[in-house]
Amino acid sequence: GTGSIGSPYTSSAGTYNSVTLSNLLTNANLKPEFITELELGSELQFFDNRIGIDFTYYSKKSTSQIFEVTAAPSSGYTTQILNLGKATNKGIEIALSLSPIRNPKGFNWDISTVFTRNRNVINDLGGYTQFVYGGANGTSSVHIVGQPYGLIYGAAYARDDAGEILIDPNTGKPLTSGALKAIGNPNPDFILGLTNNFTYKNFTLSALFDWKKGGQLYSNTVGQMLSRGVTKDTENREFQIVSPGVLGNASTLKPLLDANGKTIPNNVAISYEDHFFNNGLGPGGVDEGSIFDATVYRLREVSLAYSIPKNFLKGTPFGSGSISVSGRNLFYYAPNFPKYTNFDPEVSSLGVGNSQGYDNLAVPTTKRFGFNLRFSF
Repeated sequence: GTGSIGSPYTSSAGTYNSVTLSNLLTNANLKPEFITELELGSELQFFDNRIGIDFTYYSKKSTSQIFEVTAAPSSGYTTQILNLGKATNKGIEIALSLSPIRNPKGFNWDISTVFTRNRNVINDLGGYTQFVYGGANGTSSVHIVGQPYGLIYGAAYARDDAGEILIDPNTGKPLTSGALKAIGNPNPDFILGLTNNFTYKNFTLSALFDWKKGGQLYSNTVGQMLSRGVTKDTENREFQIVSPGVLGNASTLKPLLDANGKTIPNNVAISYEDHFFNNGLGPGGVDEGSIFDATVYRLREVSLAYSIPKNFLKGTPFGSGSISVSGRNLFYYAPNFPKYTNFDPEVSSLGVGNSQGYDNLAVPTTKRFGFNLRFSF
């Protein structure tokens, strides 16, 4: 047996369609990943179930993870599939439910909120220090021992020890670090969801809000909009600005110092055009310029439902019925993206695999509206 993941053949398009053997060395001894998990939790209810708290802590360890790595040239293949690597995920989930108003014959208000926080780390890669996977536009997704899963890897700004970007005093533009680095972490700090249900007699109004804090995104969409000048954020492109940072030496990538040994704040003005397009501080420059904090606040869904009274259904085969209207993705606010790009960071151009945190000209978020008529026997 080949032990292949996917097809052992590679197809090619052209005048004549054809298939060739893949350059992937398969593994007949490949084993499933093995996961062990510890979970501790508690569930508490107070005041006639008007207040509820659920708390869960988990620690999950994954071993024998499946990776595609470079194969020895003598094998005749370029890559191979192996079982190697260990990773851990630890986190908490807290659910809080409240019923501020409860009236069986009148108005009711119920609130539920869920807070989740996860931290992951690569513990071992079978002797390798890091794996680099495909990304977008010269960036990659990298797994590094001792670091969170799936960091974004690419060209970075040169910085001093205090983290200030080094600016070339001759051009007013940022200097680029000599080596590729981890420039972003797509893993969010936490996710918070809040649901409100308001009920009055046969009517129910529901609203779902959520907040994703942190996590970084490489956005080619925003980069293209800014560098091509198609968003209001880039108007007045002849306007002169001074990019934040300190003056640096282009040869040594060290900060320039004044007579007192202090770094010199950048004082070289450049135009918006240079800032956004001609290798400036914006996405027209190095990969790090297209990294954004993906924090987003969202009104996920609103629905209004009416439960048809049972006496209206007498003489029909139906036992119950309801009518509802709903809307999804009605509003979002991503404060760390340029204002007029109107960009929604809830995208993943590379699917649900090992590479996360990439937007490569993704399709914009769609608002959806629905009408539902439901009957049961």
